[in-house]
Amino acid sequence: MERKTVFAPDAPKPVGAYSHGIIVNGVYYSAGQIGLNPQTNEMVTGDVAEEARQVMKNIGALLKAAGSSYSSLLKANLYITDLNDFATIDSVYKEFVTENFPGRTCVQVSGIPKGGRIEMEVVALVEE
Repeated sequence: MERKTVFAPDAPKPVGAYSHGIIVNGVYYSAGQIGLNPQTNEMVTGDVAEEARQVMKNIGALLKAAGSSYSSLLKANLYITDLNDFATIDSVYKEFVTENFPGRTCVQVSGIPKGGRIEMEVVALVEE
């Protein structure tokens, strides 16, 4: 079994003892991403749509570093602090994931690191 650790230079630095993701046998398993600005490692400010957009950009940076893309997603797990924000978050999600929609889970949680409202992790096929 081949295992490769992925570091995405265009994504925020990990805030704990974890890597951006792991590739095993051609499948990428990402770490969770929150709305951190990769240049400052601080949470973006603004409404939930802006936070969701930053989460999706961070996921995109991880996918790129892994040799994958949004169109190769197999599964997305979405954690949000308020299910009333789901429609807004889903609308932003569809700006980035436009085809081959993966399986997805969405659950409400009591808290997300750094006071975030959204966290997402993905599983994707590696294209390269």
